[in-house]
Amino acid sequence: MLTTAHRRSSTTHPRFRMTELNSAPTQLRIIFHGHVQGVGFRYRTNAIAQRYPVSGSVKNLPDGSVELLVAGPRAVVSRFLAEVDSAMSDNIQRKDVGEFTGVIDSVGFAIRR
Repeated sequence: MLTTAHRRSSTTHPRFRMTELNSAPTQLRIIFHGHVQGVGFRYRTNAIAQRYPVSGSVKNLPDGSVELLVAGPRAVVSRFLAEVDSAMSDNIQRKDVGEFTGVIDSVGFAIRR
């Protein structure tokens, strides 16, 4: 009997290894440049974030870029950002990534205005 491979849908929660969940915590600020406003970037990023144990926010900036603040285990944040990059790759021309030293709400993820 032939079986088909199970495909993970976009609403399925990714599985995490304990080493990923226990990796060192990080807080990042990423500024996405390109055609990133008016294309559902914030909503897509928020939907992706709901499937990851991360906290933070995403908001449009006046110059047409989008700011993403994210906190969580380093390995998990890396996977989250890779999924955002993949989902929005047609719209992202450049991103500036840096450590964030401010306070990120440690509960949940939100779209900010």
